[in-house]
Amino acid sequence: MGACILCGKSAGFFYALHKNCYQHYQTVVTGLVELLEQQLATQPLATVCARMRTQVDALEFTAEASQRCYVKALEQYAALPKQPLQALPVTENWLACIQMLALDERMFVDPTLVQRQRNLPALRSLQAGQLPQFEATEQVAPATLESQETIWWVFRSGDLEQKNPAPKNWSIVAQLIDNLRPSKVNLVSQSLAQGALWLTDMAIHIVPEQGVSAHDSVRIDYADIYSCTPASGGVSVQLKHSTAVAQALHCEDGRLLYQFILEGLKRRELGRKQI
Repeated sequence: MGACILCGKSAGFFYALHKNCYQHYQTVVTGLVELLEQQLATQPLATVCARMRTQVDALEFTAEASQRCYVKALEQYAALPKQPLQALPVTENWLACIQMLALDERMFVDPTLVQRQRNLPALRSLQAGQLPQFEATEQVAPATLESQETIWWVFRSGDLEQKNPAPKNWSIVAQLIDNLRPSKVNLVSQSLAQGALWLTDMAIHIVPEQGVSAHDSVRIDYADIYSCTPASGGVSVQLKHSTAVAQALHCEDGRLLYQFILEGLKRRELGRKQI
């Protein structure tokens, strides 16, 4: 017999959970979201977390299922149309809830959600025209980093890719079908570099996890960027070279990456005018 994934008790043959357990799960998640909406911004955090625990503990779920109740509620709260996490104090309390409830961040459906909220103060600073304070990292600096460059930020996971035409299919029937499709369908994504993204006052550096030489790293100078636009999970960058194909940069916080690049382009333009 299978065990219920929520309460851990026998659910019978061919069943993974009890129907009433799932109903209780949905009810408690809705209740937790309402609690967060009403009290997270106004009540002491310890009180809010204690009330959340009281609701979940009453269900007598397994430890993992209880954590999933909290995580689901925090996710739904973050996705409310009012966008409550746009306010820094609320975001700080939301993040503190995760720590106080000892939640496993890997349970969040969106793996970048928590990190994006942690980066919100930095995003606000950039939007106000001020550089956020850079926190030292243990990662090895890119070999393409010049001595006069100032490090602004480091994203732990980045990906540089571009879309190229798909390989030609020599089948006549396949070629006829391809010709009937929109041109974008015939493009395939190719990863050019993966690793940490180092942003400085002069350039963007993509450093592979094991890359320590200049040959391993990729450098994109702000002076070579013609345009930069937001894209899903990152930014789309068009370089000034006449043969350049638009490239996409992805990381754990595309909003913050976009603001940093805009700041780099703005400072580059100001420096050029002063010469």
